[in-house]
Amino acid sequence: MPAPRWAATIACLLVAACGALPQPFSHDGDVDNPLLAPGKHAGINVVTVAGTPHGALISREVAQAFRDEDFAAQAKPGLSAGYTVVGRATIGPTESRTKARVRLLWLVLNLRGRPGGVHHQELMVDRAAWDRAAKPLFKRLARDAVAGLAPLISGARTVPVTEARSITVFDVDDAPGDGRIALRRSLAFELRKLGFRVAESVIRGATPIVLLGAVKITPADIGSTQRVEITWTVLAPEGRVLGTVKQTNHVESGSLARNWGVTAALAARAAAPGITKIIRRQATAPPAEP
Repeated sequence: MPAPRWAATIACLLVAACGALPQPFSHDGDVDNPLLAPGKHAGINVVTVAGTPHGALISREVAQAFRDEDFAAQAKPGLSAGYTVVGRATIGPTESRTKARVRLLWLVLNLRGRPGGVHHQELMVDRAAWDRAAKPLFKRLARDAVAGLAPLISGARTVPVTEARSITVFDVDDAPGDGRIALRRSLAFELRKLGFRVAESVIRGATPIVLLGAVKITPADIGSTQRVEITWTVLAPEGRVLGTVKQTNHVESGSLARNWGVTAALAARAAAPGITKIIRRQATAPPAEP
């Protein structure tokens, strides 16, 4: 089916007039994933690691470890825009028959495709666990890799904070598959790019603005597609509703049942400008009547 284009509308409760939002949910140009479109805060693509039959698994785990740290990252062959992480593994012998020495050389390519940094990683592993691709081992490897790689590409996450008020984003209600968490993390990432301080739980003593999300999926009238509606509600610290952003799209039936992947990033990218408008209007609006 053709690449999806999302529609987003915003209900501004602080002002009477409110225009339609831009609609950046599209696959335009040569870049098939706007998550990684060139820009100051582009995402990260982790290339399949060479030198090992576990290369694809390592790249997926490293991409997930980046996402756990609120970077926009994925492992998808063929994407060249954004930051690129390239790895090569070598397995060396040790004095123990049950252990193996794994060395990984990581190269970061910047937005222009030029070398932006190198990270060396070495760890002793259980040989049997390595051979059978034990998940805990590869998750640990990925976390260690990201700890060294993140400082080399912090431009994909770190921006000057322009908003004094913190924002708390909660998991998204009724989203199938991993959408509850994927949508929350993607929106948190987009808001940080815009300069907000974002937390995923309320910090003791803080009075944050709160973002609540909800997904509704219904059968579409035409073909084997579903209508997806995402509603983001912005709440003031005292619980008052400041505004909502609604998004709709038609997707292939069942395509979001497990992994949202790029769809979560696209949805967050489209929603963030409208949410920002609501928050900034609240900051400049006169106090509400008691």
